Amino acid sequence: MDKKRIGLYKSLFEYLLILRKPFADFLYKYMKAVYDDDWWNRCVLPNIKQPFKKKLDDLDLYDLLIILMNKWKELYPRIMNDDNSNSYDENFKLINNVLHIRNIISHANENTLFINDVHRQFSILLEFAIFINAYEYIIIDLKNDLTKSIKDKDTNDERKREKMLELIVAEVLFPAMTCVDLPSETKESILRTMTIIQNMKTADEIYDFYSGALQSSKGHKVYKNLREHELTTFEDIRDKINGVMNT
Repeated sequence: MDKKRIGLYKSLFEYLLILRKPFADFLYKYMKAVYDDDWWNRCVLPNIKQPFKKKLDDLDLYDLLIILMNKWKELYPRIMNDDNSNSYDENFKLINNVLHIRNIISHANENTLFINDVHRQFSILLEFAIFINAYEYIIIDLKNDLTKSIKDKDTNDERKREKMLELIVAEVLFPAMTCVDLPSETKESILRTMTIIQNMKTADEIYDFYSGALQSSKGHKVYKNLREHELTTFEDIRDKINGVMNT
């Protein structure tokens, strides 16, 4: 795992640790309001797998998230002052997204977290911190890291766009366009492809177009013609394209 990805895991892990206490306070407030003195037996015990845990401080973030998700229908109306707006679904998705981040960090694997998506992780944690009314310094730090990650993404995305464009043109499109024996219909298709991807603004756009071309009927026809003339195809550079996207 490269240093940049290790740093990202470490940063997200630290945020999950410091968000646990304000989340526990937040959850206690509403469990107590709904279940009174029986909140532990009614709300916590049925939703944890380790009954030897005897107090809220013993629970980790996973436990707290599961409790809230499983008791959502009972707790959410009190959290939102009986507001039945569409935020019900959005806030439940938010809690689920935080759980997803927690699971990724707990089972650290370089194939499960993409550097180019880090701004989304910080955005989710910031939204969560605001939802649970976390300490102000946590919210400020998350806002700063989110701003930095967006700037890094924009810079990194432009590099990836140029790298991907260069790869596709140099290895597939240019050799096909300069192949004397390739049918004119296929060359026209190749030229249209070059024009389309050169006008695309982001690496994601190019990647989506590339992936779609591998699956389309027209793409299969071009693939067959390139193969017949022993030329490199989109399929042949799949690993290189994925490598660019995941850096």
